[in-house]
Amino acid sequence: MDLKSLVRQASPKQFGPRPAFSEVDVLRALWILSGEPAGRKMLADALSLGEGSMRSLIAFFSQRRLVAASPRGCVLTRHGARWQEDLKKEVRSACWVEGSPIAFHLPAFSVCAKSAASKLGKGIEQRDAAVREGAFGATVLSCTGSKLVFPGTSENVEKALAARLVDVTLAQKNDALVLSYASNRAASERGAWAAALTLF
Repeated sequence: MDLKSLVRQASPKQFGPRPAFSEVDVLRALWILSGEPAGRKMLADALSLGEGSMRSLIAFFSQRRLVAASPRGCVLTRHGARWQEDLKKEVRSACWVEGSPIAFHLPAFSVCAKSAASKLGKGIEQRDAAVREGAFGATVLSCTGSKLVFPGTSENVEKALAARLVDVTLAQKNDALVLSYASNRAASERGAWAAALTLF
């Protein structure tokens, strides 16, 4: 089973209640969990989830033996750590970047997908995936080394801005960079992860 298959297990079923968390919250949680116990409230705050949604997400992970829950908090199991390693093979970084003209001057959440520039097309699929998760939109870029290029064009991001983005996101040649922006933090993050998931 691959990461997309794991995420799809959290999608709404044809019959039955809708999960209390987004599919891409599975990736977001997998990214931030570690070998140290993390309390439910800390995780809920980090993921911008309510207490009930957080319980549902932890149950989802526990049923698949990805996390072990204890009074001290949740910790990745050995099985969960392997899934996290798989995610880190796909993603170089996931972080916030400052507002800029290419994101309508809004703070944006960035996910850098390793060696995924060749999968970009014109970036429309990634933008649409971000919007479905509640983002206003997503700017998608191809890294050619020190330059960032808008996919499907020969237009480069302004040199100083490209240098800052490469520095913050650790983007390398042939990586794809997604910058998702929204009215709130959770939608920006979910949008970026949803866009990146199309590149896995």
